[in-house]
Amino acid sequence: MALVVNKSIGTPAVRFTPDFYKRAYRELRDGVYRDVIEMIRRAETDSHVAGCLVGRKAGFQRNFAIMP
Repeated sequence: MALVVNKSIGTPAVRFTPDFYKRAYRELRDGVYRDVIEMIRRAETDSHVAGCLVGRKAGFQRNFAIMP
């Protein structure tokens, strides 16, 4: 399944402010994904976030058990 992006919405920009997060969350609940997609795209370039994503992907490549 491919994500279709409407080119008429312009170039999204992320400004990581409290207002941005509130608006992105509100739009996400309303089915508008533009700000969330751009936020994820920008966050993936951060070395810490990229490392977490690599680790998460690696963790799901094999079976694991949770021990008490």
